[in-house]
Amino acid sequence: MKATDSNRVNMINAVIVLSDLPGSVTATSGISAYATVLGQVKTKMVLINGANIIGGGSTSGVTLDTKGLRKAMELIAMKCANATIGFANSTHNNTLKALVNISASKLAGTQKEDVDDVCEGIQNATAANIGGAITFGALATDPADLGSAIGLYRTASQKPRNAVISRSQAKKDVSRMVGEVVADLFVGQMDKMVDTLKVSNVGYWKSYKQAREIINLGSTTAKVRGSVKDELDVPKSNVRFSIFKTGTATLVTMVITDAKGKFNATNLPVGDFDFKWELDTYITVTETNVHIAAGKELQRRIVLKKV
Repeated sequence: MKATDSNRVNMINAVIVLSDLPGSVTATSGISAYATVLGQVKTKMVLINGANIIGGGSTSGVTLDTKGLRKAMELIAMKCANATIGFANSTHNNTLKALVNISASKLAGTQKEDVDDVCEGIQNATAANIGGAITFGALATDPADLGSAIGLYRTASQKPRNAVISRSQAKKDVSRMVGEVVADLFVGQMDKMVDTLKVSNVGYWKSYKQAREIINLGSTTAKVRGSVKDELDVPKSNVRFSIFKTGTATLVTMVITDAKGKFNATNLPVGDFDFKWELDTYITVTETNVHIAAGKELQRRIVLKKV
C-alpha cells in the first residue's frame, strides 16, 4: 500500500473506532443516516483490507476473510439491485427487473459456489444502467466496488475457474476505494452530519475532527501549501506568506508565491501558529491560532482584495 493510502487508512480506522464508542453512538443517534454511512465505510474497509493483502504479495485465499468478503459483496450487490429495480419499475422495464430482482435473504441463501455469479449479473445490469440507477440511490462507483468485491471473494474462495485479482489491480483498487471513502463518505456526507453537532455537542465534534486528520506517520514535521488569487481569479505572484508563533512576532518561516500564485512552506515544527499573506496594494489576510500536527499537510486557497 502506498504511504499516502496507508496514512488515509489509519485515519479511516480512527474514525471507525471513535464512531463505535458508546458515547459516540449516543452523540450521533439523532442523525439516522450516520449509522448507515458508517456501515458503508466499514464495508469498504473489508474490501480495502482484502485488496491490500493481495497487493502486498499474498495470493493465498486462506489469508482472506471469506465470510467478511461475502457479506460485503452481498451488501453492495443488494444496494445495486434495489437501485436498478427502482429504475426498472419507473421505466416499466420488466426484462431489466428480472435480471436484478432478488431479496437479501435469497442472496444470503445462495450456494457459495454460485453467489458470486449472481452478484456479477447484478453488477453487469447496474453498470449498463448506472445513469438511471443513480437516481434511485446507487453511486457511480458502486458497480466498480461490486466488481472488486466479487474478485476478492473469488480469490478468497480459491475458485480456479475464475480469474483472480492481480497484485497490480489490487493496488489500484485500494487507492480507488480509499479515495472513495474520503471523498464520498467522509467529505461528502459524514463530515457534514457531524458539523450539525458543533453547537449541541462540541466535544464529539472536536473528537471527530481530530480523528479525521490525515497524519503522515513517517514524518515529524508538517507543511502548508496552497495558492493565492485576486478577486478576478488571477494568480498573484510575489505574495509574502509568513508563519509566526501564535500571539508573537517570532517568525517561523516565510515563502513567496511563484508565477502561478502557489506557495509551499515545508519542514514546519509542530505547534500553534499565525498565518499572514501580504502583497502591496492588497488587504493583508491573516489566520490565527492554527494547530499543525506532526506529518500534517494544510492547504489554503487565498483570495486577496484590493485596498
